[in-house]
Amino acid sequence: MQEQMDSSSIEEVKSKKSNPEVEAADIEAQEESENIFATWGLSKEVLRSLAELNFTQPTPIQKQAIPVLLGREKDFVGLAATGTGKTGAFGIPLVETIDAESKSVQALVMCPTRELATQVEAQLQKMAKWKGLSTLTVFGGSSYDRQITALKRGVQIVVGTPGRLCDLIDRKVLKLKDVQTLVLDEADEMISMGFQDDLEKILEAIGDSEDKRKWLFSATMSPEIRRVVSRYLPDYDKIEIHKEDSQKPQIEQIYYTIYPDRKLQMLSAVLYMNPEFYGLVFCQTKREVTEITDWLKRKSFKVDCIHGDRPQRERDFILKDFRSGRVKILVATDVAARGLDINDLTHVINFSLPREVESYVHRIGRTGRAGKKGLALSIVAPHEVKLLKRIQQVTKANLVKGTAPTNDELNVYRVRDVINGMNQVKDNELYHRAGKFLDRKMDELKEAFEFDFTVEEFLKRLVLSEHPDIFENRDTSMDFVGDGVVPREMQAGGGRPSRSDDRYRSGGRGQGRGGDRYERNDRGGDRFDRGDRGGERRGRSERFEGRSYDRGNDRNAERSHDRGDRAFGFGADKDKFRDRQQPSRQLNGFKSWNSDDDSNRPRRRSTTGRPSEGRRSSSRD
Repeated sequence: MQEQMDSSSIEEVKSKKSNPEVEAADIEAQEESENIFATWGLSKEVLRSLAELNFTQPTPIQKQAIPVLLGREKDFVGLAATGTGKTGAFGIPLVETIDAESKSVQALVMCPTRELATQVEAQLQKMAKWKGLSTLTVFGGSSYDRQITALKRGVQIVVGTPGRLCDLIDRKVLKLKDVQTLVLDEADEMISMGFQDDLEKILEAIGDSEDKRKWLFSATMSPEIRRVVSRYLPDYDKIEIHKEDSQKPQIEQIYYTIYPDRKLQMLSAVLYMNPEFYGLVFCQTKREVTEITDWLKRKSFKVDCIHGDRPQRERDFILKDFRSGRVKILVATDVAARGLDINDLTHVINFSLPREVESYVHRIGRTGRAGKKGLALSIVAPHEVKLLKRIQQVTKANLVKGTAPTNDELNVYRVRDVINGMNQVKDNELYHRAGKFLDRKMDELKEAFEFDFTVEEFLKRLVLSEHPDIFENRDTSMDFVGDGVVPREMQAGGGRPSRSDDRYRSGGRGQGRGGDRYERNDRGGDRFDRGDRGGERRGRSERFEGRSYDRGNDRNAERSHDRGDRAFGFGADKDKFRDRQQPSRQLNGFKSWNSDDDSNRPRRRSTTGRPSEGRRSSSRD
């Protein structure tokens, strides 16, 4: 019997050795049981800081980059997606190689935004805690005096935005003679935001002597990044982490094709249907951000916003509330949201699509991190379908069309929202005070009601008081293509819709070429007037100063100035919303651009065919 057991054990060992998968799993488990950071020769002080930060296993970019950067022999280019641990990849070797005895600036870290600079500096400060290094954040909108005082006192690491770093260098307050390492974090973002001149100015100021090292980290290797690398980093090591090498984000991407003036209704529907929502709503303009935030606040959502016009102090408070969970929905422009590093976001919503594919990738990359699932939703107007198609082609992503909820489905969530609000009333002192008051005054209060006081009747009237328009007999279709119908551009092999395609015509499907349709060759009166071609110029609305658009063949038709911005539908005349039989008129809804960056704004063409030098004032400036 013992011999049989011994022989079976021997066979088990042999089979285990002959199975490479089992052997590899054992090796991997053994590697995970030890701290890899300790094998790289890091100092006790740095290892102690990493232990406090719970750094036990490096991410793929950290595992490959840190040993290379500790050698400090060459310049370095690291390519990895957002949220893969790039700060640790350059922060650990940066802190390790700095001389704590010298109080001069030995490292510069450039970041595209104030928020990212603040986050990076905070992380470096924690890594350098037990080594005794001093760090400083510098960016526009903050006090020069505080930054200058700190620099004179002595700091080893300076983290900042390009503009403020250049200012301090020009003032000869920030001295570069002892700087040994320059880190360009999110270099592609800095260039896309227009900081290339400042970036190159600092690269030239650092110089290319042998004791200077330049580390560039980016999510993409764009042509602009290639030019910077070839000019300023001629001899460098490169590490690229492909998506399959890193932990693949689990992001489900869904889009809705929605009439422009129903986009806000769709946004609120998404929020009602996802009560656990904790995420970002992205817009193209600061005006969109403000209007959407006001709309959602009126509906009692826990929402706030950030954009370029808000003071830094306000932005800091808002981000603090967002991180703590007091704010569940943060509405932002791309520029304001760049650099936000917040974990556990459940959703990202594109209220308007970005013009650059890279911006879309950065947006949705803020959810689905650390192995968690995320949901990216895009609310797409007719003029944005081509942008969506380009995003699909470039990213190779599986974009799924969602079905907009019917009014009845949405009403269920609205009523539940009212009931949930009642359920959240806590049994506390205020609750008991209310009970005592009602016990004393109930008979008197009942006389004030003009209806039979029953639970059903009370709830019905409470819901209607919270949502006055909840049960209106309105057209429930918000989809300009049709529920369950995928736009032709998004279908396999689909491209630009042909002129015979009836889907985007004003007369609806199958009504031929008649009616009030969108046609660029039309020189008649009812068209979007691009110049002095005989087209009728309409007046400006009272709420917005932008150009208005024709609505139909009836030039004398009454126009409601309450409608304001048609792409949002604020203050809209609800009676006019019910008729949705002319989808093509929505094609003339405004196309927003990023007001934080005027460089990409379209130019209006003059009657001579040349770009017009002047430009009418726009409501989106």
